[in-house]
Amino acid sequence: MMYDESKDYWLVSVLGLTPQVVTETLYALHKQGRQMPSRIVLITTSKGFERARLELIVNDRLGDFCRDYQVQRPQFDEHDILVPNDQFGKPMEDARNQADHDILADFITNTIRELVNDSPALHASLAGGRKTMTFFIGYAMSLFGRTQDELSHVLVSEPYEFVPKFFYPTPYTDVVYDNKDKPLDPSKATVDLAPIAFVRLSSLLRKSAVEKACRYVDFVDQFNVQRKLAEDPSIIFYPDGKTVDIHGSTITFPPTEWLFYFFVCKSEGVSNVENNHLNALNYLLVELGRLGLEEPEQCFPKRDITTELLQCIDVLKNSDSAMDTRLTERSLSALAGGMKINFFNGRKLRVNSAIEKALGPNLAARYKIVSVDTAEVANNNRAVNVFGVDVEQEFIQYAMNGS
Repeated sequence: MMYDESKDYWLVSVLGLTPQVVTETLYALHKQGRQMPSRIVLITTSKGFERARLELIVNDRLGDFCRDYQVQRPQFDEHDILVPNDQFGKPMEDARNQADHDILADFITNTIRELVNDSPALHASLAGGRKTMTFFIGYAMSLFGRTQDELSHVLVSEPYEFVPKFFYPTPYTDVVYDNKDKPLDPSKATVDLAPIAFVRLSSLLRKSAVEKACRYVDFVDQFNVQRKLAEDPSIIFYPDGKTVDIHGSTITFPPTEWLFYFFVCKSEGVSNVENNHLNALNYLLVELGRLGLEEPEQCFPKRDITTELLQCIDVLKNSDSAMDTRLTERSLSALAGGMKINFFNGRKLRVNSAIEKALGPNLAARYKIVSVDTAEVANNNRAVNVFGVDVEQEFIQYAMNGS
């Protein structure tokens, strides 16, 4: 992805006992000509918290870097150093057992979820922390990352990588000492940012899943369910005349939109189901006490979506059902002379908006009413769009008896 260096973003990093990774990452970003993040967030343990507080805030290593390179200091204080509580409600010192491991997984996953929701863009660093911490932040970025979000690792040349007092290559000659008390010039160090490509899977999570806290394993389970649904899409119409289960999410439509979506979904297949059970539309109306005809095919001609919809609405209008009170006279009048373009576009927009609100834009794309083909108009030398959904008829079902 080409990054727009004028765009605002936040930096988030997992951290062990080496807060140097923060200034090293900032240096590498600056070296690439990038502006500084507007905020820094660290995920660490209680030991890592103290190291980061003392070095970056009390000793002001972060301020030193910003002054040396004359860049704007990002928002960062003690409140931006996040530490999960262990199973006993105390700040976690380290992940020593399975319970700590699970808590850390949940904490990192939900922190990334929240930051993705709150930030204009997110740059996540894998440079610090335990191996399990780097795995969880990387996986969380795959689960929730947007197109504008990034993942990276920082690379430091030898022998500077493990020098305790090395925080970034200085723009002037200086001296730091390694573990063997050997003097080194930090200005000669090389620090590079290695971008890490990652698969963005958020389109396979329900929108509601991204908006609320959840356990790490539950997010994984939800993703696996949604991945299966993506492979095998699902639309289920319920005989209450208002409910449709789309991709595992229950959506309640006004009755006119429900009928409109039903006919668009089944515009080519509604007459092909009688071999398996009663004509689906006939069954639906019988269940609701709305059909008084012996021959359903006389009421619903094959492949005539406008006539089918109009006649079905007419049956509802003349019925004693509760549903007909929800059908506005305005909608019925709009259909009196046939389905006008404004009526069609209005219903299509409302149906598509409801689906996108429930599923999010990526998942909704397959279920929206879109142009799927073109057809020649009889006695007219022009082609028109044919609308439908990108779901095979075998995946469009009817819940009998409301179950």
